[in-house]
Amino acid sequence: MQTIIRRIAPAAWIALVLGPAAPVHAQNDDFTGVIKYRQGVMKAQAGHMAALAQLVRGRIPDPEGERMRMHARSIQALLHNLADGFPEGSDFGETRAEERIWEQWDKFEAASEKATNAAKALTAAVEKGDRKTITEAFKKLGKACKACHEDFRAEEE
Repeated sequence: MQTIIRRIAPAAWIALVLGPAAPVHAQNDDFTGVIKYRQGVMKAQAGHMAALAQLVRGRIPDPEGERMRMHARSIQALLHNLADGFPEGSDFGETRAEERIWEQWDKFEAASEKATNAAKALTAAVEKGDRKTITEAFKKLGKACKACHEDFRAEEE
């Protein structure tokens, strides 16, 4: 029996000392994935905005509005539940997310919701096909995105 205890005791001690570190490491791995995911979402959203800007300005032909609909719907989908991509604790590492997001969570959620609602309005305008309304809705979405970035995103280094 003592032989078994001598063999198990070092392993138990290591597990006791290092055990609490394991969840933190796993949690950081999860947040690294969250950070990469939200950065991908933001890049995709920015790509759709850039492409849609060319369509709204009439620089790319889109007689049926098919391209505009696709980009507007994609932006709306990407912005849906945007705040979910910023769980508490995901403010480390390679991210431009400011700590103000978590310090001023209600303000961040409101800004996120404003952008989401602007995306919905843009999609509705595109579905109707009225150029003036589309242009106004696109500008409102751009302003909502810019306001959130000014308040909650760090400048590029």
